[in-house]
Amino acid sequence: MQQTLRQYWLRTSGAGGYIERIDLDKALKAVELEFCKNQSSQNGLD
Repeated sequence: MQQTLRQYWLRTSGAGGYIERIDLDKALKAVELEFCKNQSSQNGLD
């Protein structure tokens, strides 16, 4: 949820509006990247 709101804020610069599909897509990608980064760190691949 936090990533979705962050992506919404970045897209709209606080001008208002609605959360859109692109915000959700970008948030999901950010979470996936963070997860992969954490996995590689735990496996000593970082």
